[in-house]
Amino acid sequence: MRNASSWQSPVNLRAPIVVPGASGSLDLRWERGSQRFDVVAEPHGQRFRPVVAQEAALGDEVFRLANVHFHRPGEHWVDGEPQQAELHAVHVRAERALHVLIVSVLLRYEADGEGGAPTSFDLGALLPGRRAFYRYEGSLSTPDHSENVSHVVFAEPVQVADQHLARFIAGRADRARSPQDLGRRFLLLCE
Repeated sequence: MRNASSWQSPVNLRAPIVVPGASGSLDLRWERGSQRFDVVAEPHGQRFRPVVAQEAALGDEVFRLANVHFHRPGEHWVDGEPQQAELHAVHVRAERALHVLIVSVLLRYEADGEGGAPTSFDLGALLPGRRAFYRYEGSLSTPDHSENVSHVVFAEPVQVADQHLARFIAGRADRARSPQDLGRRFLLLCE
């Protein structure tokens, strides 16, 4: 059994255990092309809820995409370095107990000003070409910080090409929680 604060997120992605051939354990079943989202203001920021149901599978477990949101700066650090921004695609599964899968992409952007929340964007265009990812067990990064989350963080950052989305990230993305201690958890790099 772990104590209440031992599996908190985000973390500094440093010195992972490399697992060759494991990147195939993640299957993103997202709609292709530009997708519509309902934009909802929540206490921690803007949430983009997909209009069309979408899924992700991690191993044998299938999760439903609940929302997409952005953090500026990025929440996960890489080798002690903060990242410019980060996308979180939050998926949920509730067959036995609530379990959350957060698929994260480290983002870079250039924005000329700030903008409002777009109601559509291409989620697939925000995925890196190289599908290697970090994986660890942790928590939500917003209160109540529940420790029921599997984190997948793509290793390769992505440049945001959509200027409307880049302006939103520059001006209205959620704040980031500071990196937490990894402790005795395993950090994997699935290649």
